[in-house]
Amino acid sequence: MKPRILVIGGGNHHNALGVIRALGERGYAVELITIGSLAKNYVSSSKYVTIHHALLDIKELSAYLLYRKPQAENSKEVIISCADSVTEHLNAYLNRLESRYYIPGVPNQGVMLKIMDKTFMATTADKCGICSPSIWCLPSQIHDVTFPCITKSRISSHGKKSDIVVFNSRTELDAFFQKSQAGVFAQAYINKKEEVQLIGCSLHSGEEIIIPGISKVMRSQPNTNTGFLEYGPLDEFYEDVVSKAKQVIRDFKYSGLFSFEI
Repeated sequence: MKPRILVIGGGNHHNALGVIRALGERGYAVELITIGSLAKNYVSSSKYVTIHHALLDIKELSAYLLYRKPQAENSKEVIISCADSVTEHLNAYLNRLESRYYIPGVPNQGVMLKIMDKTFMATTADKCGICSPSIWCLPSQIHDVTFPCITKSRISSHGKKSDIVVFNSRTELDAFFQKSQAGVFAQAYINKKEEVQLIGCSLHSGEEIIIPGISKVMRSQPNTNTGFLEYGPLDEFYEDVVSKAKQVIRDFKYSGLFSFEI
């Protein structure tokens, strides 16, 4: 009999639902943990979910995992994280959790937060040969910014959608920062023709990296980048950037699900 897998979602989100379906179709039962006030939601309604536990706050997660009854004695259980905030929290308590669970993220406690900083990601990607648009730390480098630019939260799980704004002038950017935007940086804005994500899974700290395909944004929406996607296999055009993306993941020693935007 296949073991039950723990899937942890940040809320009522299709990321977790897709993972649950993939596991269920391969014969795995799923124990689902969600974060938020909804005790019942469409993710927990999946026929592959055998147990669902809803936590009101992410702060409750480590204690729940430490004190829940194990499926079997002397056997580590697999956790799959479907949200940045979950991966960050698990890494913060890695030393206490790793004796009972296979934890996604990086092998050193407390390091995940640094790796999730987009400015650090861009620096590492550049070292691996992946060019990214210029970055300015704000507000210290606000007078160096060129336009158009786009502002983003340095760490996605700590920010808001309202942090993502395109500016065409310094007057607009200055007005934005009069509201004391914390944890935000600016990046040169590229009016791109195509937006692509490499979708995959890294195992054993990057020793094995599986990227079965890519998703392309067919048309952008103001509140989501996953509304209209086309998923397909990799082709030779992306061979070089795929190789470099894998090196970034190896440098991080990351294990778990990922998407790599290019």
